[in-house]
Amino acid sequence: MLVAVGAIAQQRQEAPVIRPLRIVSKPNAAYPVEAQRAMVTGGVLLRISFLADGSLGEIVCVNTDEDEKSLFEEYGLIASAHNAARRIVFEPKTVDGKAVGVNSTLAYVFRMR
Repeated sequence: MLVAVGAIAQQRQEAPVIRPLRIVSKPNAAYPVEAQRAMVTGGVLLRISFLADGSLGEIVCVNTDEDEKSLFEEYGLIASAHNAARRIVFEPKTVDGKAVGVNSTLAYVFRMR
């Protein structure tokens, strides 16, 4: 019985120490004048690769409504969101003190004021 208890104790591992991705600054996207004149509003969803070295990788629009996506593209909302996302400053996620890359989806919302 003591052997079994010892085996169980050896199998237990400490949980990894995880610190999530932290966005330090997320610049606002410029609302294109043409989009404002046409009263085009809505949210652009971007899937962003936050790399372990602290840089940004691929940034992709993941809006699923193709008509809306086409409209946003035509009026420059996707480009504006992409340009703002490129300026994001972040601290990478870490697992046991080692930086790791992650993908995350962020929204840029354009609305009339």
